[in-house]
Amino acid sequence: MQHRGPVSSLTFTGDPNRFFAASQDGAAALFDVRSPNTPAPLSDDVEGGAQMLALARSRGLLVTGGQDRSIRLWRTENHGLARTWRTGTEGIVALDIAPSGRTVASAAADGSVRLWTTSSSRVQRTIQAHQGRVTALAFAPNGGSLATAGEDGIVKVWNVRGGRIARTLRGHTGAVRAVSFSSDGQRLISAGQDGTIRIWSTVGSPKE
Repeated sequence: MQHRGPVSSLTFTGDPNRFFAASQDGAAALFDVRSPNTPAPLSDDVEGGAQMLALARSRGLLVTGGQDRSIRLWRTENHGLARTWRTGTEGIVALDIAPSGRTVASAAADGSVRLWTTSSSRVQRTIQAHQGRVTALAFAPNGGSLATAGEDGIVKVWNVRGGRIARTLRGHTGAVRAVSFSSDGQRLISAGQDGTIRIWSTVGSPKE
């Protein structure tokens, strides 16, 4: 099984035999390991590279985005396009969707994060999250918190409903490249350019 361009993002559907893949040529497709040579295209080529995707498995919703400055919401059952958002002048550098499928977060190279409600065509909130490029986003399992990471070496946890910062986590000595919550949401892990993986508690009194 092969894409025409470099593969930039992957996610399983919940079925161990099926997964979505996105590539830098702007194409996304559904692959089935039982018939690897016949992927089902999700979208036509999109102008701009580094396309990424995220999935709310229990809701059957997939979001894709990239340097064309658009976010697309898809229904995985029939591959139908449910909604398109335009982000403005900045390309998308990180993307995630809450497990509930109600909220989408997108990040830009200018350090901003936008929150979108899947029931609306308008942006819900814009947060100036970091100094410089945002490198990673992750929703907590309950969808109430969003972790962001940046080239500034800082990890932040935000209250989604109010758009307020709940925690600022410092310790990396270089850009942070990845963040992920534990299944119970009580821990957050981050990985950095400095070669370290850090484990943070998200319970108890917030700490700077």
